[in-house]
Amino acid sequence: MRNTIFLYGVPGVGKTYLSQKIKKQYNYSVVEADTIRQSAQNGKDRAKEPFFFLGTTEAYKQFGEPTKQNAMKGLMAVRKVMHPYIIRHLQNQTTDLIIEGAFITPSLCRAYGPLYLVINQNAKIYEMRFFEHRERNQEMLISFKNAVTIQNYLIEEAYGLSIPLVTSNDNLVL
Repeated sequence: MRNTIFLYGVPGVGKTYLSQKIKKQYNYSVVEADTIRQSAQNGKDRAKEPFFFLGTTEAYKQFGEPTKQNAMKGLMAVRKVMHPYIIRHLQNQTTDLIIEGAFITPSLCRAYGPLYLVINQNAKIYEMRFFEHRERNQEMLISFKNAVTIQNYLIEEAYGLSIPLVTSNDNLVL
């Protein structure tokens, strides 16, 4: 029987790093949710279906200014369009699997396996990691601010759903 683990959280918190540690320790396959997104984009029109193309920290643009409310609307919109593709991908897998990404909907995925919210609450370290592979410009500064806003929401959501909070340095025991 195939086991699935979901690692989710905002960009730059260490989801990929943690998933690689688990992969080595337990011999799981790893699927980055952005790979599923790329597949889901096939045949889609960016102008008509923008949430297939926008990251969780940029999706606010479809609702206006980079406010907390618009950041949350953007996250929910990306989650809504991507969830069926995540489930479809899951159903086609035959090996133990880690799916890691920012737009996983925990309330809908928990039926398929355990979820872990990957966080980094050290503001200085998180900012350093966020910009490690991103240019520090005005657009990315807004994305970083949105990521912090979204992470705060995800933490509250995880508490409400009894989902464990982990960091990229944790060793998960499966």
